Amino acid sequence: MPGTPDRVGGPARRSWRRRGLTLAVLAIVSLTACTGGTPSVRPVDTPARPVPEMTLPAADGERLPASRWLPAGPPRGVVLALHGFAEYRGGFYTLGPRLAEAGYAVYAYDQRGFGQTARRGYWPGRAQLVADARTVLAHLRDRYPGRPVHLLGHSMGGAVAMLAVTGEAAVTPASTILVAPAVHGWESLPLLQRWALQVGNALFPGWRPQQRWGQRLADIRVTDDPWVQLVQAGDPDYLRAIRVDMIHGVVTLMDRALAVAGGLPARTLVLYGGRDDLVPRTAFCNLLARLPAPPAGPRVALYPDGHHYLLRDLQREAPLRDIVAWLEAGRRPTTVGAAVSREEARDRLCAAGG
Repeated sequence: MPGTPDRVGGPARRSWRRRGLTLAVLAIVSLTACTGGTPSVRPVDTPARPVPEMTLPAADGERLPASRWLPAGPPRGVVLALHGFAEYRGGFYTLGPRLAEAGYAVYAYDQRGFGQTARRGYWPGRAQLVADARTVLAHLRDRYPGRPVHLLGHSMGGAVAMLAVTGEAAVTPASTILVAPAVHGWESLPLLQRWALQVGNALFPGWRPQQRWGQRLADIRVTDDPWVQLVQAGDPDYLRAIRVDMIHGVVTLMDRALAVAGGLPARTLVLYGGRDDLVPRTAFCNLLARLPAPPAGPRVALYPDGHHYLLRDLQREAPLRDIVAWLEAGRRPTTVGAAVSREEARDRLCAAGG
């Protein structure tokens, strides 16, 4: 009878489509646990949302909410800090005071799409994020003539920094500091998550899966400091429900950052924790394989017990101390306590079974 094969095969095909869609949804939800959001813990009372102490100029003239930590006297140098995905400038509450105490002025702004920016929750595009970083760095150079201005990026901010200091329009900070840089791009993403994210971005880019759903599927630990987890859980400026196209955007950003790793300037310090669940070892090993060879290559510092929030871990004093040493003495290996050669880092992290 005409049409019978369609009626027989139709339910089966629809069943497989439903299974495929279910797998895609689960894969995307698991990704929300891997994008640097808030641990699923009970919130505690936190101070009121920080009022921007100032704004900093973006590439197109928009003003970005910003905070600063200043030393008691004239600064020895300046550090521009770029925050991670789903975070905002307030995440530098350990770094800012520590560097200010050491004599450095620290500035951090909310990158577009995050914190208290006008289009919070919407992906601004890789080019916009990079252009903003370059513009603010140039502004701080003008503001502090004769002082070295360094660029520091954590996680997604590290990926933005990598792109800002490479390419035709690259800026040249006094040095670049990459803290747990986000390089977990398409190459290291598991096949199912890669497929699901591509499909999800095409079909329902505006869907906002809750991160707590993903945390039920993936055991992600960003810090071992329970106080940090509790405070962050009650902070409204962290993104918790993230659009699928934002996740797609940050994965593409990470992919591009990895692609330019071979062009990173020698005055670069890369810090990585051995217990980083957001930038897995496979992704970081891809980065190590692309870094320029010594002596022109960046310095690498490893912290075996460090998590993704290296500067908000219980062991944060070691990387904070190393960053201060780096700012004060540049690339001399003896000044950065956790510094290792690129080869030693690869032996520790990338060897089979390591």
